[in-house]
Amino acid sequence: MALAVIGAVLFLAAVTQRETLPPARRRVGGFADTRRALGGVLRDRSFLVPALVFALVCCGMFVYIAMGSYVLQGEPYRLGAQAYGIVFAVNAVGIALASRVTATLVRRIGAPRSLVVAVAVSVTGGVSLLLGVLLTDSVWAVLPPLFLVVSSVGIAAPTGTALALAGQGEAAGSASALLGLLQFAFGAVVPPLVSLGGVSAVRMAVPILAAGLAEVPPDGPPVTG
Repeated sequence: MALAVIGAVLFLAAVTQRETLPPARRRVGGFADTRRALGGVLRDRSFLVPALVFALVCCGMFVYIAMGSYVLQGEPYRLGAQAYGIVFAVNAVGIALASRVTATLVRRIGAPRSLVVAVAVSVTGGVSLLLGVLLTDSVWAVLPPLFLVVSSVGIAAPTGTALALAGQGEAAGSASALLGLLQFAFGAVVPPLVSLGGVSAVRMAVPILAAGLAEVPPDGPPVTG
């Protein structure tokens, strides 16, 4: 019910608000214009690198969301429903805390290096998670790494978004659409694929680590200045 009310309010706001962009700066629209705008954004490395890093960080989180309940409530961890709910909530709080820390981090070292920190946290969580599931059956070898993996989204979200959209200018709308598309494309495709053969702790840990390692561009970290 609450979501329906929120949706109605947003719809009313959308249909009653006037366009604020000056007429001279408005685009006519159409498929060809949209295709050119999207193509230009996709060819821009200053957009593509941080956007892909952000999407891959989210990919690790989506794998956890899709498989975490089966892994943590199954053998050998056997968490109850309430315990798993607490774990999920703690990880969500981790995103909020990381976002708050990121504000300070960006002021001190800048957005590009803050995004590198997100990658480092994600990879550290992925490596620790895989080692934890391979070396022991203790749930405490799994929970802290998952916290790192999920919390890294709180760093990557603001920094990756800011860096990806910073140089887009008039194409900011198209760039923003692509940014969202990349995140949810990974989320929609990767978890179902990696769980085709069944769900296990290792099957969850391996794609999370793979996504973390893929966040590092082959020519080095996404630091531009």
